[in-house]
Amino acid sequence: MRRDVATVPARMLVGQQTAFTVRLRLSMSYGPPMDSGNPAMTAQVTSPAGVVTNYGQIGYAVSGTGVNTILTSNPSLQYKPLQAGTYTVSWNLSGSTIKDDVTCTKQFDAGYRPFFTVTGGDILSGGSIRSWNEDSGSYFGAGTQLAAIATGNIQNFVSGFGLPGGAATRSGSALSFANTTASGTTYGGGYAVNPFSPELPTNTTPWPASSLGLGDATLVDGATYVHSGDLTLSGTLPANKRITIILESGNAIIASNILYGAYANVASIPRLTLLIRSGNILVGSAVTEMHGIYYAGVLVLATATSTVVRVARCQSL
Repeated sequence: MRRDVATVPARMLVGQQTAFTVRLRLSMSYGPPMDSGNPAMTAQVTSPAGVVTNYGQIGYAVSGTGVNTILTSNPSLQYKPLQAGTYTVSWNLSGSTIKDDVTCTKQFDAGYRPFFTVTGGDILSGGSIRSWNEDSGSYFGAGTQLAAIATGNIQNFVSGFGLPGGAATRSGSALSFANTTASGTTYGGGYAVNPFSPELPTNTTPWPASSLGLGDATLVDGATYVHSGDLTLSGTLPANKRITIILESGNAIIASNILYGAYANVASIPRLTLLIRSGNILVGSAVTEMHGIYYAGVLVLATATSTVVRVARCQSL
């Protein structure tokens, strides 16, 4: 007879290797752990698609005595979820010295945390840069291939992904420059940079609609469009079109990818520039790419799939 006191991570992220343990508390004594009758512990993980990772017989450490004996998998088990959804951990203790053979199970969810990655360039903020990153090992999460520069601070946003060895070789702060002291998950430090304010064009065209599709044939190459209030952006900007959008007030709402169309040479590369005077950029959970140059107070990423733990207990039989 026994009941479980298993532990699984407080969160699991798709694509990230995670360590976890399983434990069993015996409700009767089974003798010294190194006896020939030492029971065998096995474990497996089943993915949402039904794919089983079987760990076979696993090692465990013993603590306590008698009815307070606890068996904990040792070393920890390693698992990398490859899709979002609910996973099931199953483990079992069997042998001649125990009275029953019951499989214990526990479920957990693996999902995504929203993060923002800049490729092929730098990121420059007139305020602070705050995002999410694991800040250790592979630095899984937000960052830039090159430099990150901020008037305020840079937190949980690593730089230098494009350098030899990546951000991990320099503890996530390879090319971070900020007006704050670097410590923990805050990078950069001591770099005196003045707030950046882009020069706004004088010749502008009003855009009265609350949405703007970048494939709209009426958009003129080289034009600057001005809008007041929230504006929803979507679509693909075709080659040979370079437009600037200024939001006098309100937020830019991006619910789908902002892409550039195919171009034949450097001269025909499209360019989107978005300038927001007082609002923010709100990015939906379905967005995976945003091409262009964006200036705003805050970039807000909507949460995709939450990562939670479902608590269950294997009851005594």
